[in-house]
Amino acid sequence: MSEVIRPKEYRIYKPYDKDKGGASAFQMKVTLTPEEKIKRKVELFWVAAKQTGVDDNKNARFGWQDPASSATMKIGMIDVGEILLALRGKK
Repeated sequence: MSEVIRPKEYRIYKPYDKDKGGASAFQMKVTLTPEEKIKRKVELFWVAAKQTGVDDNKNARFGWQDPASSATMKIGMIDVGEILLALRGKK
């Protein structure tokens, strides 16, 4: 049986007004083969969620678990390269 490692996710929040903000989470999944711990499969996921309101303390709430308010995308190596080029202003 394979061993699955899920490092801590990285989240970015951008709350705005009462329900106009959004948030993103980047999650990694590393699968190690049982025969050789050196062999591994790494997958990267991007989860985007819209702001669903604010709580009693005026903290923003996001629809992480609601399929109508969030989307999960699996990001491949080409996608990572495209994102890095965009962040560096080269595309």
